[in-house]
Formats: sequence, C-alpha cells, structure tokens
Amino acid sequence: MPLFVPQGLWVVDPERSTVRFRIKHLLVASVEGSFSAVAGTVGVDGRAVRAAGSVQVATIDTGMADRDERLRGAGFFDVERHPEITFRATGAKHSDRGGWAVSGDMTIMGSTAPFRFSASVEDGARGPRITARGSLSRREHDLDWPGLLHSGRAVVGDRVDIELVLELR
Repeated sequence: MPLFVPQGLWVVDPERSTVRFRIKHLLVASVEGSFSAVAGTVGVDGRAVRAAGSVQVATIDTGMADRDERLRGAGFFDVERHPEITFRATGAKHSDRGGWAVSGDMTIMGSTAPFRFSASVEDGARGPRITARGSLSRREHDLDWPGLLHSGRAVVGDRVDIELVLELR
C-alpha cells in the first residue's frame, strides 16, 4: 500500500496553499470565498498519518468587503472569540481508485464534528501537493445563525463545499 506522503514531518507552505469554500445563496447563485492565512502539518511515521491544520477566520474573503465584515462579526463567526477553524485528522485510508479518504474532526466556533475529505497527492514545487475536497452541513456544525431565513425560506444553503490545495515543504 502506498504512503499518504513520504515519511517525515511536512509543513503547509502558507504562500502556496489555498482554502476555498462555496455555498448556495438564495438557492440560485453561489457565494465563493477563501481564507488567506493557512497553517498545518502532515506527518507520516510508518503507516500512521498525523495531520492538523487551521485557517484564521479574520482572513475570510468573499469578494465583498461589507459581507466579509459581517461574517467576521459577533452575529456570524465572531472572530474575537473564535479566531480559527481547525481540522485534526484521525485517519487516512487509500482507496482502490488511487485517492485517499482522510477522516477527522473539524472545529468551527467551538463546535467539533466529524469531517471527511477525499484527497489526492501529487508532486508539488517543493514537496507533496495535497488536493482535498469535502462538504459539511452548517447545521451539523451549529452554524445556523438568526437571519438566514427570509419569508420562511433559506437565504443560504446548508451544504458548504470546501477545497484545499496544500503545498507541503
């Protein structure tokens, strides 16, 4: 069985890595955004995989400064009290199709819930490059804020699609 990444401890290169998300807005359009401050490590010791990462919520960017300020505020992510979103892997399994299933726990605003990424690994500029995708339910992560309904209908969808491109060094 192949290794997730080569043996050793790898550090996420914040200058070459991205964390993006997408969520339905008004059930018609999608809002896309990213976090610019990304940190993390991936370690392999034998067959054991250890990985942990975080984004600084204050660096959220959806392309609209007013919306970003609202998202940072106490009515949404409350970055003063919850400055980071974190993920800690609990396992990585190789699939028959060549990819990886990375399971772990994601913590958003103090609420931790299981999360799973589908990942692929390839050679990057200075080390391995991991591309990972997953979806989470806002409600399962207690991200059901007041004001997300208008006339009884959801203003934003429940599912948030997440994509990571992590360059390791």
